[in-house]
Amino acid sequence: MDWFPSHERDLATTVATMANVTGQMVFSLLPPLIVHTPAQLGRIMLVQWIPGVVVAALSWRFLAQRPPSPPSASAALQWAEAEAAVVSAKSHGPGGAGWLAIQTIMHDASMLLSNSNFLLLAAGFSVGSGTVWAVLILEGQLITPCGYSDRLAGAAGAALLGTGVMSAFAVGAIMETTKAYVELQRGVMGAALAATAGVLAASTPGHALRLVFAYCALGAALQPLLPLTLEHAAEMTFPVPADVSTSVLFTLANIFSGFLVLALTPLLAEPASKTCTSVFTPASGTVLTFMACGVLLTLLVKKDYRRSSCEHGGGGDGSGRQQESPESPLLGEVPAASAASYGAIADPAHKDGSGDGLT
Repeated sequence: MDWFPSHERDLATTVATMANVTGQMVFSLLPPLIVHTPAQLGRIMLVQWIPGVVVAALSWRFLAQRPPSPPSASAALQWAEAEAAVVSAKSHGPGGAGWLAIQTIMHDASMLLSNSNFLLLAAGFSVGSGTVWAVLILEGQLITPCGYSDRLAGAAGAALLGTGVMSAFAVGAIMETTKAYVELQRGVMGAALAATAGVLAASTPGHALRLVFAYCALGAALQPLLPLTLEHAAEMTFPVPADVSTSVLFTLANIFSGFLVLALTPLLAEPASKTCTSVFTPASGTVLTFMACGVLLTLLVKKDYRRSSCEHGGGGDGSGRQQESPESPLLGEVPAASAASYGAIADPAHKDGSGDGLT
């Protein structure tokens, strides 16, 4: 989050991700209230389209690419690298922009693929979150055979998201204070595994309240994973821009979720799932197996806080041990950033000392 200093960054990421979840919560309640026949599907599309267009138009008009000056030492370092890359690209003539894009993509991909810690985190997040997302996509097929209505399914989904938002802000505050990304990641993933098992166990006839509570517990465990994993990935992949690791994480999780939906659909047609006679079904076993794999992968992730170390002058693992500086194909070795970098990278209007570097 290049817009916020280090002591605000984790909560800012939590607010941004939970704003998206809040929208999901609101619109998960609307379809049963608005759409009653297939011919009315256009209504829900229009209701979704209008606020999307309004937000897109406002963002296009008023949202700046970045603040006037870097809000942290890590942002200053990344800005310096980006500006040096632009200068290098211009020296290659008219084709310099294309050359810069290719070099940047290759550099970022190489950095991520060579980071075994990030690969473990990405695998654990994509398997764990992708599994829960698949369960939510197939929520109706999971609970309607047990005698529950589509309206209850929508209410359970909204309860999950609402509880998750509150839980995410609580975990975000802890994350902001402690910066204990590894410990929180492991704890939240373990809680998500337990909550997923609770949802599957609660999917039995005649226990609607218990089912809703189970979905609330799943939301409380699941939603903090989003801001937590994004910030954890940004820490361990620095100086690669955070939006690169974020894109990789969400892409992998969505791909895995789509794969699992395809795999679970025929399993939910099995007699045990279709008649809701047992919680021990091929579908539930598949879900729990993948969730356990996601937790196991997360447990293998090691502490490596490169961004925080850059800002505090320590080693890359957050322990104070000095580690080798990352290298850029455009700049060579990247030096450690410091607070003194802020003014040098600031917007020309702020180079006269009028900016405080924390805009």
